[in-house]
Amino acid sequence: IFELLQSTANLPTPKSTRDPGHPVDEEMWNSWFAEDGRPKVSAEVMRQEVFRRGLGSNNVLRRKVWPFLLGVQTWDTTEEERGRHWEEKLEQYHDYKDQWFGNSEIFDRQDVVEERHRIDVDCRRTDRTQPLFAGSPSSGTPSGSGDPEKEHHRRYSTISPNANEIGAQSPSNEHIDRLAGILLTYNFYEKELGMQGYVQGMSDLCAPMYVAMGTDEALTFWCFAQVMDRMKTNFLRDQSGMKKQLSTLQQLIQVMDPELYRHLEKTDGLNLFFCFRWILIAFKREFPFDDVLRLWEVLWTDYYTNDFVLFVALAVLESHRDVIVRYLIEFDEILKYCNELSMTIELDTTLAQAEVLFLSFVQLVADMDRRRVEEGGITSDGLRRRQRAHSRSGSGSGTATSAVLTAIPELSQDLKDLVTSRRA
Repeated sequence: IFELLQSTANLPTPKSTRDPGHPVDEEMWNSWFAEDGRPKVSAEVMRQEVFRRGLGSNNVLRRKVWPFLLGVQTWDTTEEERGRHWEEKLEQYHDYKDQWFGNSEIFDRQDVVEERHRIDVDCRRTDRTQPLFAGSPSSGTPSGSGDPEKEHHRRYSTISPNANEIGAQSPSNEHIDRLAGILLTYNFYEKELGMQGYVQGMSDLCAPMYVAMGTDEALTFWCFAQVMDRMKTNFLRDQSGMKKQLSTLQQLIQVMDPELYRHLEKTDGLNLFFCFRWILIAFKREFPFDDVLRLWEVLWTDYYTNDFVLFVALAVLESHRDVIVRYLIEFDEILKYCNELSMTIELDTTLAQAEVLFLSFVQLVADMDRRRVEEGGITSDGLRRRQRAHSRSGSGSGTATSAVLTAIPELSQDLKDLVTSRRA
């Protein structure tokens, strides 16, 4: 039915608006603000330009832009207002951190020791090719040096509960310990909100923010907290959030590429397990580090939809769909093939294709809605156009069109939400 819809729709192919060759730079960014720091352009314009252009490799600019994209800072405010707001956020961060830092009763409590161990193990193996995390352990102050203040700081800065028994684990360093400290603070922050705290995989999301935010702990923490607010359903222990997203992606494939859908159905691949990692941590392990930063800031604009990551996943699949359909006849072959795409995907081409796929999907949905209205025969004055439908039924040339009109499928709410869901 979807092939019939697409063949009779005769819709033009949309074009991508992306222009990554001309990223937003400091000069452009500064031109968007008045002397008092209040923006002269709307948040929508800012998000559109970041979506279209990106920020290139400018981490200094990211420290200004990301807090706005993620909602750490409010857009329509003056510099003075944002300064006061940040002082409040800074104080809040230290309040959360002080729940465990320097508090031996909490720090050494069994459940916290277990959390520390999970966080430490993950952080020791996250992004170790990055210079900040690749360095050898700092010499610090030798044990027994007699400086109580330094010993106190060292004790609570070392998140590992078994610092002297790391075995085969990678050695830690100051930045790994600080990353772990941010995640431990987040663990307390989340549990205060009634959530589950740290879950494996969160270090993959936090580490790039720590690098991009220039090792600023509080800024990293609040940006990470906002990202987790967007993505926390990915980390639910019953995996219900991931199951919903993979189900939506499955339905999206059925609408946009029925042939690929049928092939995945034949190969028992409709569970889309080969896309699980892509969506769980927003392609963190599929692109080089710098490309991950550029991808994430595009996703965070929510320019078209909250769920643009699903169209990125669809774009990757579409780029390789001929190989998958023609040569991969077993689920294990598809899984292996998709896993081996890691670090081979060209980002800007993929984002342009994802945009075109989204715009094509919107066109198709709008056309389905139009046809559904026509099929029902409802005009603006409420009259049914039964005569028109009846005359078509007797025409041989209109048989295919009539068949489409009488069998237009109803899209699920999850698919409809892809078009209508935008964060404020």
